Amino acid sequence: MIVGVNLQPPPLWEHLLLERPWPLVVALLVGAILLRYVARQRNQPVVGHVALGLALVAGGVFALAWSVTTDRQQIERHTRDLVQATVTPADFDVIDRLLSPDVVLVGPDGDVWLEAGPLRRQLETVVDRYGIDDQIIRDFGVETTGDHTGRSAIDLRTYSPGMVAPSVWTLHWRRTGDDTPWRVVRIQWNEFMGNDPPRRW
Repeated sequence: MIVGVNLQPPPLWEHLLLERPWPLVVALLVGAILLRYVARQRNQPVVGHVALGLALVAGGVFALAWSVTTDRQQIERHTRDLVQATVTPADFDVIDRLLSPDVVLVGPDGDVWLEAGPLRRQLETVVDRYGIDDQIIRDFGVETTGDHTGRSAIDLRTYSPGMVAPSVWTLHWRRTGDDTPWRVVRIQWNEFMGNDPPRRW
């Protein structure tokens, strides 16, 4: 869990079936192999049919997880893309695609620090000034807060020449409908190098 950010876990069935199906798939396949072995040793065709059924269920679970991308998975992928886009030279095509036109930067208490226009210009200045070599996500959390809203929290390490800067951020995501893309509407800067973040950076 990221310090200072309380995210709710997804429904267990969604997590096990759609997001992290491997433990279930492996368990079903192991069960199928064991039952197949028993069926051959004891000459019990019915047990063999059950083994085949388990193998088919395992395949179905894998196919379902492969074909469905949950809202949490979409937000996670977009968060990683946005973080990577801020490495020098910044990819502002990706940044502009993922940030809402009305995005704001807020401090730890939720006070608005920068509106969209000044925030965009500040991003350009920071990337050019500090020369960001890499961004490493040390911890990650995602939750959906409604049908078309969600949050992602990241514990980040930013590598610039001669400096490593840890920080914690919460990105608030929104989309206007099922067929519209997820975009960040609020960037909350929670922590910088173990302290409250500076208002000017």
